[in-house]
Amino acid sequence: MKIKLHIGLDVHKNSIVVATASEDGSPPQHYGKWGGSTLCSQRGLVKLCKKFGVEKDEIRIAYEAGPTGFVLVRRLLQLGYDCIVVAPSEVPGKAGERVKTDSRPKGDRQPKGCPKGERSEATATPVNSPAC
Repeated sequence: MKIKLHIGLDVHKNSIVVATASEDGSPPQHYGKWGGSTLCSQRGLVKLCKKFGVEKDEIRIAYEAGPTGFVLVRRLLQLGYDCIVVAPSEVPGKAGERVKTDSRPKGDRQPKGCPKGERSEATATPVNSPAC
């Protein structure tokens, strides 16, 4: 299926901030904030799919690798979503810039190559792997 909607997640310990961008190239829009659990994310994605009239296989989800780990991406992959974790080095910014991004307009820090083009992904190790 063709990707119709890109979803960017800013994942924190207790919350997830959500932004959306359609495939037509329109600028990303702030969608809202979910609780930090995988269950809240699951419910939020179901509502988001209904609101935009898209199926699971028509969306792509991305978030920046961080201290929250890979629990969320593993769960979303189990549920059938196309989800990637982007390496922090692939998120553009000025050298030495350290800014709390939550107060900035959503979409200012899109991963390089998202939604189109090349990108560097971190890989989630499967739960049943000896590395876990």
